Amino acid sequence: MESKDETQIKIARFSGDFKIIQEIQYDENHQPLYASGKYYVFVEENKNMDICASDPNKNQVVVTDKDGLLRWRYNGNLEKGKFKSFSPSVIAADSHSNLLVMDTDNDCVHLLDMNGIFITFITHPKIQGIGAMSMDTNDKLWIANYKGGQINVFKYLQ
Repeated sequence: MESKDETQIKIARFSGDFKIIQEIQYDENHQPLYASGKYYVFVEENKNMDICASDPNKNQVVVTDKDGLLRWRYNGNLEKGKFKSFSPSVIAADSHSNLLVMDTDNDCVHLLDMNGIFITFITHPKIQGIGAMSMDTNDKLWIANYKGGQINVFKYLQ
């Protein structure tokens, strides 16, 4: 949710009858968790009930626990030197609570464990111009490319 003046972003959890039961907006120091800007914040809940948010306005992933308390942040693992920038967008969680983060600047997916520890970059010639991403019940990663209109399915775990 973004405020009417577009200066604040918060994540809201709703009940079955669409009443707001929780709002997540600030860290323990009352600093905003998410940045307002021209991009949407993408949200995923993993099986631990962590709220995982990909914030392209701040170029980071923010994960809070089910109570809205900050667990960790991820800024693209730029220290590995493979890429100079990180532009997170769509995120997905698998059955192990790993987080998969689409990086639109680098045409790849960052695979993180449930504690935000970087595992690997998922790269492939068919991962270019990523438009959408999803996981199926067998932990296969589905990626739709807006360049060429292809849908590709990847088994990324052994």
